[in-house]
Amino acid sequence: MAETDRTGFWEFACQLYRCQEVEESCLWLQDNADIDVVLLLCCCWAGREYDAIDRRMMAALLDNCQRWSSAVIKPLRTARRWLRNQPGTDASLYEQLKNAELAAERQLMQRLEQQLQSQMARSPIDPARVRDNAKKNTGLYLTLAEIDVHVDTERTLQRLFAAL
Repeated sequence: MAETDRTGFWEFACQLYRCQEVEESCLWLQDNADIDVVLLLCCCWAGREYDAIDRRMMAALLDNCQRWSSAVIKPLRTARRWLRNQPGTDASLYEQLKNAELAAERQLMQRLEQQLQSQMARSPIDPARVRDNAKKNTGLYLTLAEIDVHVDTERTLQRLFAAL
């Protein structure tokens, strides 16, 4: 994903998610390291579109993300996952929950993108700095969210960063 044409957050995330090992890495980070994948992808996108995010801005993004995720995304995900393992469940209900969860994630991406657009100016980013910016942004997110990074988490994050 070396190209640096300006894209919206949703388009960037969809493009990155299709890269080898990214989907698997994101799901592992979500399920095993309690990392919010939407905010993680935002850290990567912002590193490409805006440069490094400062502490104040990251705290605001984290707050927005945590509130939306806990109120909307996580309840949908929990219900979808529970339903998946229930015998006799109508597959269409599972799909509706899956689609609602995806729509909620997309809405959060739009909210985060608008938040960044209102507070930061886009600047030309040297393609060689994109990966470093994404790592800095992610490191700040993980620090502010008080997420411990273990060896497996670091290894999985590096697979994601390699796709940038």
